[in-house]
Amino acid sequence: TFSMAQELYEKHGYLPTQKELAQIGYSSLSAAAAEHFGGLRELRKMLGDPGKATRQLETILNEYSGGGDGE
Repeated sequence: TFSMAQELYEKHGYLPTQKELAQIGYSSLSAAAAEHFGGLRELRKMLGDPGKATRQLETILNEYSGGGDGE
């Protein structure tokens, strides 16, 4: 389960949401994450995935700051 989550994280750059997992045929990963790791949120923490809200905030801040090039 953890190795499957790692593969998805590396492929997508994040661990997909429960809905996204179902759409790509990995709905069983959600159930396994709940049973073995305390849910997708905890599994994301273990993978080092900051989560969707943090990624969205980083995108907004980068856009606001001009892409982080210091200008």
